[in-house]
Amino acid sequence: RLVVPSEAWPSVGHAVAGSHGGAYIQVLPGHSEKLDALVLDQPFEIEGPSDHSATLLVEQGIVCASACGPPRCRGPATVLTLRSLTLRSTHAPVLTIATACCSIEFCDISGPGVGVQILPGGGADVDGQPYL
Repeated sequence: RLVVPSEAWPSVGHAVAGSHGGAYIQVLPGHSEKLDALVLDQPFEIEGPSDHSATLLVEQGIVCASACGPPRCRGPATVLTLRSLTLRSTHAPVLTIATACCSIEFCDISGPGVGVQILPGGGADVDGQPYL
């Protein structure tokens, strides 16, 4: 379990860049972080507090492009999961989903345009049937 913010992990960006796929990242209440972009290409479980008081403001959005489970995964998470976070973007879709291995749960999502963009092949099960 990686805790953000902490001395070892001051930001979600640091935790994602410095850890392996499968890591559980707990974002503490009140944490607010501004990033240019966040590309999630490994399965992580990133969870904020139930009151959604942890905010990620990502100018160019968050790209969910994780492959499912092993062999890239060395921790408990086998699917990229974002849970109980406030997600904002200023210039792009807040979330771009480019994989079927992505779960967005109880997040507050808003931006000036598209909130969630699903690319062809993203958000579909193995047989091509959409999850949504």
